[in-house]
Amino acid sequence: MNHDVYWLWLKGIEKLSPLKINKLLTKFNDAYEIYNASYNELLDGELIDKTIADNIYNNKDLDKAEKELELLHKNNVSIVTPQSVSYTSNLKNIYNSPIIMYKRGQYELTDDDVYVAIIGSRKATQYGIRTAWKLSYELAKKGIVIVSGLAYGIDAAAHKGALDAGGKTVAVLGCGIDVIYPKSNEALYKEILKSGCTLSEYGLGMEAAPYMFPTRNRIISGLSSGCVIVEAAEKSGALITAKLALEQNREVFAVPGNITSPESYGANELIKRSAAKLVTSYEDILIEIVPSYNKKENIVKEEKTDMPEMNEEENKLYRIILKGTNTIDEIAVSADMSTSSVSSILTMMEINGIVYKDKGKFCIL
Repeated sequence: MNHDVYWLWLKGIEKLSPLKINKLLTKFNDAYEIYNASYNELLDGELIDKTIADNIYNNKDLDKAEKELELLHKNNVSIVTPQSVSYTSNLKNIYNSPIIMYKRGQYELTDDDVYVAIIGSRKATQYGIRTAWKLSYELAKKGIVIVSGLAYGIDAAAHKGALDAGGKTVAVLGCGIDVIYPKSNEALYKEILKSGCTLSEYGLGMEAAPYMFPTRNRIISGLSSGCVIVEAAEKSGALITAKLALEQNREVFAVPGNITSPESYGANELIKRSAAKLVTSYEDILIEIVPSYNKKENIVKEEKTDMPEMNEEENKLYRIILKGTNTIDEIAVSADMSTSSVSSILTMMEINGIVYKDKGKFCIL
């Protein structure tokens, strides 16, 4: 029988938390051994109390777990357990490591890859979005796998930067593996599945709830060798992730921001307290997490990082904006096009992360 069934069975035992399962796994090799353990073996060592031992020993029905596994396969979902090859060493070594992670997408986690989390505010400024995209893009070009949480703002920009670079990205969800939250990120979710993957501790159909996000944050930081905070307000969830990363002995980085912006308070404070290393380029991150990286050998003179492919009309408007022509009316005159046509094209360019609008003027992202 597929041993995944035993992990799903174990996860369903009443009052048996991931923390208690991890305690059992210090004695038993896997869920199959726990399933076949005698009552005395379960109680030996006082890893769990009598009530939980009763729940395990008296509940050996695998029917529910088998049906769940069948449904997961129908929905193109696999599971990652401590027994899986794709359960990375980084995750195994954190406190309260996940017992089951549901996974969707083409990418398989591996110890051969280096993971960096890029996270931050949902209410990100254009500066934050541009910075997250740029760092992610450049790290992905160097083969780093970008990890984030598929939220609005910084998370979405980080995922998109990796995808635009032709790289891989992992979205760790605070909801069921098949639930897209926020719904506006549906297109991004589907794009991630093509070359990356989504991960969640929560099974099919589980809607997002506040308690899910702090617990998923330990996976974002735990999977990664380094955690980059781009923007974070004073009480941002990204600061929880930064704290977890420090507790997990991960490298923590922060991008300095505008001291008058509330969204920069958290990142600036981390730098001020020496809790995070200041980041001004992707190389600041690589030097810390990839020992073999040599900054001097990798200096490349570029006028600008490559952007997503553009059609002829988009290229035309891009060059006009690059020269300093910013309003729709000015761009329309320079391009010899109607204002409505220019507006439509610029909207698509904004969606694709090529330009952004600031106080009525369009700028290059």
